[in-house]
Amino acid sequence: MVVLGAGSAGENIASNLVKAGKSVGLIEANRVGGECPYVACVPSKAMLQSAKTRHDVRLTQGLGATSIPLALDADVLAFSTAAIRRNAIAEERDDTQAADRLGAEGVVLFRGTGRIARPGTVAVAGEEIHFSDLVISTGSAANLPEIDGIHGIETWTSDEALSTNTRPSSIAIIGGGPV
Repeated sequence: MVVLGAGSAGENIASNLVKAGKSVGLIEANRVGGECPYVACVPSKAMLQSAKTRHDVRLTQGLGATSIPLALDADVLAFSTAAIRRNAIAEERDDTQAADRLGAEGVVLFRGTGRIARPGTVAVAGEEIHFSDLVISTGSAANLPEIDGIHGIETWTSDEALSTNTRPSSIAIIGGGPV
């Protein structure tokens, strides 16, 4: 069997298939585990927790937790510290442990972009992999909306925004949710 895409769904499917006795090849162009652990869910929530904690510290006197306001350092310094924490929580965006765990289970990992070459064959990194069953679990990718003038200004996707170690002086966000 071949699983095309090692995001959270593909990783889980490949692991369960090999545990069920199947021979499994897993193809991934980026990170095993997908975006969530490295540049989306986990880092966004780490940054949000740091921001919430900083906000709550500002409220300590008003909430009766201290008799005087607590002193905080500059926001830019706090952002850098939060980014260090985020990077540690997101395992420095390194999927080695996840890839090694799958390998230990018996999943064969192929790095690269897979494409269906012909019925029963997927091509990846100059290699052809034959399969009886194919699971397509390729996930999604961020893209910029079609807005006049957007290509004339500096833009980030959520990946860049959740990977920067430098606090921007200003930012406009299109979209919603933690990521």
